[in-house]
Amino acid sequence: MEIMYERDGQIRVISLDATIGEDNESTSTVTERKVATGAAVADNVRQNRDTLRAEVVVSDTPLSVPEGQAGAVRSLTLPLPAATRTRDGAQGGNGSVRRSALITVSQEASANVLQFDEPFLRALGVYNELLDIKIGAFELQVQTTQRAYERMILKGISNHRDSKTTKALIFNLDFVQVTFADSEIIDSPDPLETRAQRRRRRGSQAARPASMPADSSTRNNASLLCQIGGIFERFCNTGSSS
Repeated sequence: MEIMYERDGQIRVISLDATIGEDNESTSTVTERKVATGAAVADNVRQNRDTLRAEVVVSDTPLSVPEGQAGAVRSLTLPLPAATRTRDGAQGGNGSVRRSALITVSQEASANVLQFDEPFLRALGVYNELLDIKIGAFELQVQTTQRAYERMILKGISNHRDSKTTKALIFNLDFVQVTFADSEIIDSPDPLETRAQRRRRRGSQAARPASMPADSSTRNNASLLCQIGGIFERFCNTGSSS
């Protein structure tokens, strides 16, 4: 399994040594209402987000040079001691020993090994980087032997470590797919009918003279007491005669 994502303008790859197991789920939600005859059935089905749960292993002794979290590494070719084989003699055509002699055959051999220029703590490095991916919510591409998952988010990480796995870490990784919607900013259309016009600023206006109050008799005649009448009518008459 490989996990790829972009960070600081570069594509980073996390190569995992082995996958113990994986569970993936891809489901849809179908409407419970009746669909009209002749209508598109696909309009009544919503695709849910894909999920992936994988149990993986990362070790400090990989079988090949990993894409990342390896530090400075180089490949060396080391000679091996010559292999010597000895036979007791040569046989004739009928299976009898034709002569008794010791035959020695030497063969040179070599081996390709990996040499690291610093302490190799790859399992811990992968763990720390996976934590950064989860906290930063990076968009991931997960490649397995079964399929490729696009636009995935690392939802959760858990691991178990004991005395038997001192040079390796076993992770449980939970991924969930993120759905995106396209958006676009457009100009608002012109209205079909003319609407109320906006207020216009008229600038500074000249001061207007204050209105003069009416005389007392006019105020009394127009008062609420005069309009009510009854027992208050005499007050209105008194005000009028003054």
